[in-house]
Amino acid sequence: MFSAAAKKKTHTGPKSRPVVLIHEGAPGFGGSATSLAALVPELENAGFEVRIAAVREDGWDRMGLADKTDFIRSKHWDAYHGLRFFGREALRSGELRAIASKHRASVILGNNTPMTNLAAYWAAGSLSIPMIQYIRGTFFPSRLNRWALDQARAIFLVGDEAERLVKGLHLKKQPPMMQIKEGLSKNQWPSPRGPEARGWLWASALAAWKGLPMLTSAYEELRSEQGALPPLHICYAGFEGTDGDAGALPDTVPPGVTLRHNPPDLDDIRAGCRAYFHTSLRPEPFGRSILEAMAAGLCPVVPDEGGGALLVRHEENGLVYPARSKEGLKEAMRALLEDPHLADRLGGAAAKSALAYRASQAFGPVIKTLSTIRRP
Repeated sequence: MFSAAAKKKTHTGPKSRPVVLIHEGAPGFGGSATSLAALVPELENAGFEVRIAAVREDGWDRMGLADKTDFIRSKHWDAYHGLRFFGREALRSGELRAIASKHRASVILGNNTPMTNLAAYWAAGSLSIPMIQYIRGTFFPSRLNRWALDQARAIFLVGDEAERLVKGLHLKKQPPMMQIKEGLSKNQWPSPRGPEARGWLWASALAAWKGLPMLTSAYEELRSEQGALPPLHICYAGFEGTDGDAGALPDTVPPGVTLRHNPPDLDDIRAGCRAYFHTSLRPEPFGRSILEAMAAGLCPVVPDEGGGALLVRHEENGLVYPARSKEGLKEAMRALLEDPHLADRLGGAAAKSALAYRASQAFGPVIKTLSTIRRP
């Protein structure tokens, strides 16, 4: 005879951790992916297991995330509208459903915009998994975006522009919306600006609306007026199989300007610079490269709209110029040239401001929400 205690099955192994499946549906590898790389270790420290489903295969190894990533094969980058788009998303949804089932995902978190996560919404709905949307980019108001966000259990927004766009959709179900900051993890924190730094820096994913030709034109005009200028390093990340949008690169490269495509030594280049220029022609929700430059102690020079204007206060921790104004940009350059101590003073203040954007603080609301949501 066995005693009741002997018959009772016990489990002494480690408790399984809830699995968060993050869907990265954007073809580019810019601020969206690097933001995700900051979020992952914070989720793991909070007790979650993290898996990533991504459409782009390269880049994850250098971010230390390749072993957590499953790749989606249904790509067709040219399918952005019509039946071809919906067919592609249906194929991706099937792949996502299989990935989520394999890892027993408790929740799906869509990174970027609703349209790049349509397949994730379909997969989550078919598996009865809660869907959370993390919006850090601009998007076009549409009935499809409205439908998607109405299915979300919660929406996290980076920047005032994203919040304005979501509110303009007039969602029927009104899921909870929370404005959050972006954050830099410990291993993403840049090296500090060196004592001999003198260069200027522009670093971003490449697109026609990033305003790079405006920057090089302003630099060339100022060089013809003032003579030699600090060297300008342009470090850009292209998109799948391209160098970015047509018109994104300047037609000519002025003397003193160096173009670098995906430089592996970006941290060293940044540490050798005193000022960082952000020249987007349309509002960006945050501007992660601005934060990285500030954390390194560079003086940020940003337009007066979008995320940069939220990070930078004119003549306190950087310089702000009128958006899309080449003359305003040149005036900021002149200010840096005329006062050799200005970049040091504003860069030092910028580095102190960046401390408020540690990932451990920035992603607190996301972790708190995920902790309360479980698969039914």
